[in-house]
Amino acid sequence: MHRCLDGTQARALLAACDTPRATVIVMLGLHTGLRRAELAALDISDINLCGRTILVAKGKGGHQRLLPLSTEAATVVRDYLQAEGLTLGPLLRNEDKPHLGISPGTVSRVFSDVAYRAGVKVQAWDRVGPHSLRHTFATDTYEATNDVMAVRDLLGHVSLENTQRYVRGMSVERLRGAVERSYLGAVDASG
Repeated sequence: MHRCLDGTQARALLAACDTPRATVIVMLGLHTGLRRAELAALDISDINLCGRTILVAKGKGGHQRLLPLSTEAATVVRDYLQAEGLTLGPLLRNEDKPHLGISPGTVSRVFSDVAYRAGVKVQAWDRVGPHSLRHTFATDTYEATNDVMAVRDLLGHVSLENTQRYVRGMSVERLRGAVERSYLGAVDASG
């Protein structure tokens, strides 16, 4: 399982980004929880900077979802588009063939380069990869909202069991405790 990153590690990743493309990959991973294939598949037309949303048109299993885009992430994307002079086509471009997009493997390579520079990744197979951004997003969102259904929807999961694997500290026992403390739990206990 991939590791969830803490705030210091997330900031170190962003500081270690050496290209606008790397910054977009890390920022969108941290702020939207997109999978590497979803990041690679993003088209500029999928992003609504005014409405601050991203349409994940090519999600896992062919599912689509609409995600909110934080102000910080929208600013990074806007600056990237302006700096690169991009208005149409793939969001993330192949460096050798700028009219083409990138592959999920390229997302992984860019992330790994940044993570090694940041000191967040120290060796191969250390469970730090682009999917760590997704785990971090899920955990941070859950800790901020305590809304597992929102996390499920944002990640595009059908099952809460899948979501549970992403959220650090979320276990069946923690959920059971929440149920026991709920109003209905108190009503059932009193008879």
